[in-house]
Amino acid sequence: MRIFLYAKCVFSNKKLMMIESPFSIILSDGARPSEDIYYIQSAAPKLLTRLGIDSYRINAGSPLSYFRRLNTKRFAGAHIIICRSLNSNWLNFLERYQSSFASINYLIDDDLSAAVATPGLPKSYREKLNRIVIEQQPRIFSLADNIVVSSQYLLEKFFPMHSSVHLLTPVLCNSLPELDHFDSGISDMAFLGTRAHVDDLRAIAPALVRVSNHVRVNDLSLSLSLSLMLGKHLPSPLSQIPIIKNFPPKSWAAYQKYLTNSPIHIGLSPLMHSPFNSARSWNKFLDITVAGGVGVYSNRAPFTDIVDHKANGLLVEDDEDAWYEALSWLLTNPNLAKEMAVKAQITALELAEPNKAFEFWRNLLDV
Repeated sequence: MRIFLYAKCVFSNKKLMMIESPFSIILSDGARPSEDIYYIQSAAPKLLTRLGIDSYRINAGSPLSYFRRLNTKRFAGAHIIICRSLNSNWLNFLERYQSSFASINYLIDDDLSAAVATPGLPKSYREKLNRIVIEQQPRIFSLADNIVVSSQYLLEKFFPMHSSVHLLTPVLCNSLPELDHFDSGISDMAFLGTRAHVDDLRAIAPALVRVSNHVRVNDLSLSLSLSLMLGKHLPSPLSQIPIIKNFPPKSWAAYQKYLTNSPIHIGLSPLMHSPFNSARSWNKFLDITVAGGVGVYSNRAPFTDIVDHKANGLLVEDDEDAWYEALSWLLTNPNLAKEMAVKAQITALELAEPNKAFEFWRNLLDV
């Protein structure tokens, strides 16, 4: 699979000669996790090996000077994929040559308008999303032949807005580990969220403080740790508790490497009630499972769609005592925790096997 990461690599005359009949082109705004999960790492490899179809990723944020070298004939017949946003230069290009493409497809895995109205998110981030919602999304919806969404909530939201809306739930892009790290007891917890999830973490911080105190007083596990990747955005109630290992935010590539090389026992995925959270997919279930853990999840969609309580994870109410009791129970029941982690892997293989994405895109694009 030939994937070009920068527009200048595609638009130079030398490189253009390499693109004879590109089938799919992702016009990337930098949303690498979404692009990889729902297409590049899941569907594209099988589209190449089974159907001989190449996929290309172009950095659509490159300067306008690169666009002036664009040979539209090289794009003729391509299936265009837009993820999240696209700047006005590219939108102008797509609108001008819309009839030249086999299809235009819009992949969206967040409710951006709800994010704009979420006070807990950084102001600059909300302002950026607001510009996308107001200036870009209406044009993208007008251009798109298909809208691809990642959750039932988004399917229901966008269904009245477009004639062709399709659901593609998260796809497993990494191999699943052995679970022998459970055999020596439970020592490693992790919160795999980003800055956008800080409010959710803050909501369960009192329970985590209690867990840390309980471990210290009762000597349940001297090596218990809770790993996070929040850097300076760590909620203050957690900054002084001894079990915390707080790392700087990781790049997407480094995060994927962490999931496969740093086994955990327990993954925390709190999700408080909000319109923004309502649109989320259950991708964190896959992240925790790939990292070798059993998840503790908020008892609401999307996790209630995939988690069977005390079978392949725990579902917990928005209550300090409930989170404390769930974590305490797991810490003292490593064998049952491992059994749930095993069943979580079975669920992941059943519901998120990569072939699902291949079949989805093959049918959607009619190839």
